Amino acid sequence: MAILSFGEILWDVYGNDKKIGGAPLNVSAHLGKLGNKVYMISSIGDDELGILTKNELTRLGLDTRYIHTTNGYGTGRADVTLSGGIPTYSFPTPSAWDVIKLGKAELDEIKRTRYDAFYYGTLSSRGNVSRSTLYNLFEIVDANLFFFDVNLRLNYYDKEIITKGLERADILKLNDEEYEVLVDLLGIKEGMEEILSRFDISAILLTKGKEGASYITKDKVISKKAGKVKPVDTVGAGDSVSAAVIHFLTHGMDEEFALEKALALADFVVTEKGAVPDYPEWLSKALGI
Repeated sequence: MAILSFGEILWDVYGNDKKIGGAPLNVSAHLGKLGNKVYMISSIGDDELGILTKNELTRLGLDTRYIHTTNGYGTGRADVTLSGGIPTYSFPTPSAWDVIKLGKAELDEIKRTRYDAFYYGTLSSRGNVSRSTLYNLFEIVDANLFFFDVNLRLNYYDKEIITKGLERADILKLNDEEYEVLVDLLGIKEGMEEILSRFDISAILLTKGKEGASYITKDKVISKKAGKVKPVDTVGAGDSVSAAVIHFLTHGMDEEFALEKALALADFVVTEKGAVPDYPEWLSKALGI
């Protein structure tokens, strides 16, 4: 499967330790581990973290043709503080992922290509340059599935980018806290049903932490519980759910199967440090990859 993703690459920094991350990178990396060809659109800085990023992207097997090195900006980072395994973040501003650009030849190549899925979020659109690039992609990308991960962080979002993302989405992914923000910001009166109908969205993927996740359409609600595991680090758990749902749906599996496998992956991810740990053999077998 060919997957296109857009957004930030940054390093989650835990004191003296650091792990590559950012929701689009995490989702892309998991999709690659699940066996897909993933093309990521992003920007990194010409600095030490940028060099580390290139090495990690190569190790993860992602296609980097649309990842640019942008002089004058630092590679993205997120300083992470964990409390009871729950992360809080701070982001230096501006960063290279605020100025994601594509040349005409690259845009033409993307326009000619048929993708199985296009993943995008909101955080990378805090900068006008990246936002403009994403809006342009909305007009030219040809994909079977548009997957919108709102991924709200601090105050780096507004009604415009959320509305634009919803108008293009087939599947909306958000957690229970982000749902409350959307309800307030958009004046939603009738909950999930109104979001689905107002924006003509096929489904909502709602992650609920240790309570699991739900896949919600106009006709049904599928809910699955998370496993009884002891979390070490919840950074990227929702990203692994997103990746697995994209993977299994684009491979023709039904929603219940996709959600069950997605939570199995997330149960593993939260027991490891970092958002994209290596998959042990038993997990690959359990996921059928």
